[in-house]
Amino acid sequence: MNYNEAKEFVKKWLSQIEKSILEILLNEGINLGRKLVKVLSTRRYNVVKALLVNNSELSSNPSLSALICTFIFQSLDKFNPKSRVEVYNHAVQVALHSWKSHESNIPERVLTNFLIDLACYLHLNSPSGLIDEFDIKQLCYLILQQQGPSCNHKILREYVHKLTSLLDYNIGIFAERGLQIYEFLHLSFQDYFVARSLVKGSPDEVAKRILTITIYPRFHESLLIAIGWISWKWSFDDYDMFCNLLVTSPTQYSIPFGTILFFLMLSMIYKDYLQTQSSLLHLVIYLIIHIIQVKRHI
Repeated sequence: MNYNEAKEFVKKWLSQIEKSILEILLNEGINLGRKLVKVLSTRRYNVVKALLVNNSELSSNPSLSALICTFIFQSLDKFNPKSRVEVYNHAVQVALHSWKSHESNIPERVLTNFLIDLACYLHLNSPSGLIDEFDIKQLCYLILQQQGPSCNHKILREYVHKLTSLLDYNIGIFAERGLQIYEFLHLSFQDYFVARSLVKGSPDEVAKRILTITIYPRFHESLLIAIGWISWKWSFDDYDMFCNLLVTSPTQYSIPFGTILFFLMLSMIYKDYLQTQSSLLHLVIYLIIHIIQVKRHI
């Protein structure tokens, strides 16, 4: 969606939700007053509009815009994302908190790693993004076995039962779509958790991993989210090292994908990363060398 389409979508979404809430309140004998409702509605719309202006990433699709509207509706003054990875991360944290209220014995780290491994499995093995209950339990057992909460088969099976039971609570990330068939509610959430797997490890490991998968179209969205995560979460030194590795690491491809990714990252940089002179210098030198090499082969 472009900016105007996103604004129209937001206006209709907020209007419909407010109308539904007012009807529920009136049925309960509660009257907020039209003036107060109008003031709150205008504030919400202006907040969302301010987020979307000059940020095409946040208005890129209706699902993302709907998530932003939801969180603005829930917490008008506390939600101010700069990128879509922040929106997805907020949605995931809300969902994990809700899941934890249902099952407090499972650490959040285990839940997160389970969803990361599940997303990677679906990304590589299920083009439809669907998985049945039997496969998800088998996968869950293998994941928990690797994470090592216990070596006892009985305890592991109990963990599997608790973890898969949480999927019955439809809270906005992963849920049953049909009879014992599950999937992420939005492909964006699957892409988000795949991205989380891409950014694990040192800057050197992450750079090598990202350069390896750049040529695969299926990883395109996850790659963009991973770059957003790195720009948002990493320290200046790690970010600078990662940028240098993208530009200077040798690859088997004739196209300088690392340099292209570096240009892509420029629009996602926070903390004045554009001041990173060493990375920019490497970029210019690498581009000059690549142009010379290409001309030699013409």
